[in-house]
Amino acid sequence: MTDYRERDCLDIILKPLDQFVLAHITTINYKNSFEHIQNDPSTYNDKDEFFLFTCVNYIWSAKEDINNELFDRMSKYYEYMLKELIFISNKFENKSIKNSLMYIILILNRLYTTKQFLNVFDDLILLFNKMPDGFLLEDNSEENQNYEIRIIWQAEFPPDLNSLNETSIPAIFIYSILHNIYACVCDSNIISIIKDKHIAETILKLTTVNSQSIQRLAYNILALVMSENDVKKLPQPDQITSVFIGFLKEAHEKQSCLGSIYHTQLIDTLKGFLQHDQIKEEFIKQDGVSFIIKYLYQRDHYDCPLSTPNQSDALELICILAFDEQVAEILKQNQLFMTTVKSILTMENNKYACDEKQEQKDVERIKKAANGVLWVLENEEKTLKNNNNEQRNKEVYDLMISYSWNDMDLAHKISDYLIANKHYNVWIDRDKMHGSIIDSMASAIENSNTVLMCMSETYKRSENCKAEAEYARKRKRSIIPLMMREKYDPDGWLGFICGQKLYIDFTQYEFEIAMNKLTAEIEKNRQNNQQQQLSSSTTPKPIQNETEPKTTPSMMSIQEETKLTTQQYV
Repeated sequence: MTDYRERDCLDIILKPLDQFVLAHITTINYKNSFEHIQNDPSTYNDKDEFFLFTCVNYIWSAKEDINNELFDRMSKYYEYMLKELIFISNKFENKSIKNSLMYIILILNRLYTTKQFLNVFDDLILLFNKMPDGFLLEDNSEENQNYEIRIIWQAEFPPDLNSLNETSIPAIFIYSILHNIYACVCDSNIISIIKDKHIAETILKLTTVNSQSIQRLAYNILALVMSENDVKKLPQPDQITSVFIGFLKEAHEKQSCLGSIYHTQLIDTLKGFLQHDQIKEEFIKQDGVSFIIKYLYQRDHYDCPLSTPNQSDALELICILAFDEQVAEILKQNQLFMTTVKSILTMENNKYACDEKQEQKDVERIKKAANGVLWVLENEEKTLKNNNNEQRNKEVYDLMISYSWNDMDLAHKISDYLIANKHYNVWIDRDKMHGSIIDSMASAIENSNTVLMCMSETYKRSENCKAEAEYARKRKRSIIPLMMREKYDPDGWLGFICGQKLYIDFTQYEFEIAMNKLTAEIEKNRQNNQQQQLSSSTTPKPIQNETEPKTTPSMMSIQEETKLTTQQYV
């Protein structure tokens, strides 16, 4: 209780100081100091130091509401100055202009939230496009050294960007911008808005910069923003693949732990790139699969296996690749691999783990990943054959909702509405099922009339969601796509499944209106299904010649969809 009282008293004492410092930052004196570094750094003095750095540092160390007040008062000024500086930064020859830009960027980095950063996103992409090729040449002259050191105050950078003696200030400048862009594209709420800006070509240029940290960050961004069309336009897609094969080799040779931030980003970036067939084919051609498999058996310097999360990362990548028939066949023939994956299903928690809850999560995750791999390699085909041989019973559920966990809130809201207001019987994974999730999903699809497919970036990147969608397609269930994120444009495998279907856009309409449209589409599908069942029950089945080659359910589905697409085109 005493601590709370002391804290309250301290807040009362500091509040006038907070307002005093905030007032100084929002006066003409602050703007004059900024103009000094913009026009003539030689006039930079202690007064400018106080306004530009001391006051700003104090505000950042204060409470969040003071930071919000600073944003409310000064964001328009910073955004205006950014536009002005970009406008006059034709060839980036003026060092004062570069210094001013770096100051503004680092202010934005600290002051703006990810969503607020969208206010200046287009300006920063324009800035990248205006940068000359030689912008990253070293520029560490003594006359600028002191001021430039102050520019990067209290900033954290990777080791190769941490010393002014080893790199240029512009490299730190570019890294700072890319770091915020990466934060934006990692936000599932705004990734579709970013993709709609078509920044891939601009970011791709930065993969040639002579800085490994900048290159990796640029690749991390590209993995999340590149569309199928962007990948098709790549002059040499094999180069991107070669880079990541090199990263995997480096990690394997150093026996480094995949739990580090860098390796976590490497795995996430690979997952993004391998969504594209063109890059996946190159990855397979360059034997990338074997490097991922090695992570399952890799041991550290003490001859201990790598941690469970590292093995989960490897299995999740393998699951993405296993949808390719060539890779699936290679994996099936690898007895050691198949035995290892199956043994994971019986893995138990380490009773000596320091964090029992985390250990349980890690074990559940790796079992889920192993189940996913086995589903693609063996169980899906078995389930399809078994269900084809069995007579289809009346559906237990009217609807099955397939969604990614990032879209959970809206998916649950849709489910609740359909159950409460329309009295549909809905199957939805509400509590992150334990055990074989994919088997439960397959059972739900088998016993449902219609599948509602919640389309988003995270849905497309999920191995489980892809397995659900592919199984629903192969079982020829009625699919109604739902648009969950603003400006999302499905492509790749998700575009193939949903591209020709009418979708309900929950980002364009109010919820009630969207639900009315969805209900109408559900009833329309239900009537069509009833008519088809009635027609099939009254039409005698033709006798099939035993010598005629058999067609798998998936091939039939692809042939039928291709024929439908051709007819629509004609």
